[in-house]
Amino acid sequence: MVEKKRSQEEAERLTVLANSTFEAIVITVARQIVDGNAALEELLGLPIAELKGKDVNALFLPNEEQQAPEGEESFSSPREMVALHTDGQRIPVEVRTREIVYRGEHTRVSAVVDLRDRKKAEELIRHLAQHDPLTDLPNRAVFTDRLKSRLSKLEETRRSASPRFCWSISTVSRISTTCTATRSAIGSFRSPPTGCTTRSARTIRLPVSAATNSP
Repeated sequence: MVEKKRSQEEAERLTVLANSTFEAIVITVARQIVDGNAALEELLGLPIAELKGKDVNALFLPNEEQQAPEGEESFSSPREMVALHTDGQRIPVEVRTREIVYRGEHTRVSAVVDLRDRKKAEELIRHLAQHDPLTDLPNRAVFTDRLKSRLSKLEETRRSASPRFCWSISTVSRISTTCTATRSAIGSFRSPPTGCTTRSARTIRLPVSAATNSP
């Protein structure tokens, strides 16, 4: 009886400590959620009673823009992930995990930080750095970056298209030379040699009287 009461008091104390943190706390055993705090409920939009037993990998997805961690040691370092809210919203979060032995089982305790406010602040800073404060138009830095990007793409296109372009030019040159020679040959065949006349020109047209008096 005393041991049960002590365990209950310990659980209540841990619950109070967990709920007093700003980060969401999720406790998992073999990838299944066994407990969490109020911040986790607010982040995912589900009560702890419904979250228990769910696969944590179905609720926290890896960030496609960030390389997946390798090795067990990397779980202790912060990594960006995506939390799935019950309404389908994808929330950027930062997760840091530590493995402990809790009640004789290997347990992972993860602290989850909502990054929405940080992402908005970063986007605002990026916008202010790339736009004029008076006109809100892209500034010289944006123009330079875009120009470099376009020139880089143009250079890559030129390099990749260069062999085909050279081949096509040489091919067109050969075709042009062949066509010129062919036209010259046809022209010489159709044109009579110098000093010669055509068949119609060689036909002698006699006067009517001469044609009548001829034997």
